Amino acid sequence: MKKKMKIFVITATALVAVGAVGAIAVGTNGFKDVFAWDNFAHTAASLTIDNTDLSKKAVTPNLDFGAPDAALKTVAVTGLGKEFDEDYIRIPETVAIGGVVYTVTGIAENAYLGGGHVLGVYIPGTVTSIGMNAFQDDDYVRAGDDYVSGQTLKKIQFSSDSKIAQVDGTAADGTTKYGFFEKLYELRGVVAPTGLTSVGYHAFFGDESLQSFAFGAKVAAVGESAFGGCASLKEIGLSDAVASIGASSFASSGLAKFVGGTGLAAIGAQAFKDCHALKQAILRGGTLASVGDGAFDNAWYSTIYTNNPTAALFTEAANPEKCPVYVLGQWSYSNGSVGVTDGAKPANSSASSAA
Repeated sequence: MKKKMKIFVITATALVAVGAVGAIAVGTNGFKDVFAWDNFAHTAASLTIDNTDLSKKAVTPNLDFGAPDAALKTVAVTGLGKEFDEDYIRIPETVAIGGVVYTVTGIAENAYLGGGHVLGVYIPGTVTSIGMNAFQDDDYVRAGDDYVSGQTLKKIQFSSDSKIAQVDGTAADGTTKYGFFEKLYELRGVVAPTGLTSVGYHAFFGDESLQSFAFGAKVAAVGESAFGGCASLKEIGLSDAVASIGASSFASSGLAKFVGGTGLAAIGAQAFKDCHALKQAILRGGTLASVGDGAFDNAWYSTIYTNNPTAALFTEAANPEKCPVYVLGQWSYSNGSVGVTDGAKPANSSASSAA
């Protein structure tokens, strides 16, 4: 059986949050632009964090810090203190240790800030580095993939002046590990840095409750398995700055609709594999140069709309389900809706036509 799909929207001019239903304004580019996590109204009544601006919370006491750098006057958060008993974490910009004030510039590897009953974390603009397992739950990580209790973290909010440019699971030595937000099963949304340029390897992999992601217009790449297994993600729309989406980037996600920007040039192998709910893949740009093998494998009900004047990219290897492919001149896109020219047949005419 075939199911339904989900989508993201990234515009070139504004910070947008992507998700299902919400307070929606139609932008000049025809996309449905949602301008902040706080505007979302689609989450269950039991989720009380939606309208919480974590920057307004009091600075959190009882955080642990590592050995400060005496020369640079900097320090990193290393975890939750023994007396910690808070629902929200607002990391301070500065902290006094031994009578000396240090700037908080990092969250250490294995800080496990998602432990206890934490619902949200606010990260100030002074933080420039984040280690692996910064937000995961200590017990969860130690016990392995099958342990899910204690995962309460629902929202992560970066300061508007954050210097973080990349979120992924690539360590400083180049090896790939856990993504920043990987397998945070209760995570609903992230208000990301406006200067973000890359959503990389496994960034949100397995975040099955993720419904929205807010980010600016500088993102140029979506990495391998970045949103793989995000079952609650409904829609995605890329800004014109995004040039590539990696292998398995949205595989097994809940996407029903995907909109690629004019700059999209490469779609990785199995990018939409097992997206059983995907109905529309709208590729607005004419720059698309490659579509990897199995990109639309098991995306049974999808229809592909491309502005590239040839359907040759969508070979049987890339499109094993023979999803209908409509090319430039056969379709139009306005206010979030696709129109198909009367009588138009998909370029791969052996495929059955789709609405």
